[in-house]
Formats: sequence, structure tokens, C-alpha cells
Amino acid sequence: MVAGPTRTSWGAMIRQLREEREMSQRQLAKEALIHRSTLRRIEEDRVDVKSSVLERLANVLGYDMDLISRSTFASQNRRPSP
Repeated sequence: MVAGPTRTSWGAMIRQLREEREMSQRQLAKEALIHRSTLRRIEEDRVDVKSSVLERLANVLGYDMDLISRSTFASQNRRPSP
């Protein structure tokens, strides 16, 4: 499991990125191959996030896992869309 960043929770970051992409929880969960209720619990910080799940979420959201783990979410750090 991945230890959370110091300033913002993983759940808050995932929610922020999802909302920036204008994705529903259902859409993100489906693309990340997790259940929507799991994503909801992640966003509410009610569960620990496995690194494999965090990586899938990051990839679907178009971010590099290294950037997420360093809590750098500025738009200029976003990977270009294919």
C-alpha cells in the first residue's frame, strides 16, 4: 500500500483530478478496472490505496505516477493525451 502525501490526501487528489477531467466516478472506476464503490471509498479516504490501483487511476487520469506520488498536480505536469 502507498503511504499518503503530507499535504493532501490521495482521495482528495483523485477526486480533484477526476473532476478536472469531468469524469464521473462510474467512468473512472470502469476505466481503472475497480468497482465504483471502491473509488468512492478512496475519494472519501475510507480505505488505503494499493499502489497498483493508484497507478491505474493515475494512468486513466493522464498523470504519471511519479508526479502523483510527489503531489505535483499543476496542469503543466500533465502527460499529453495520446
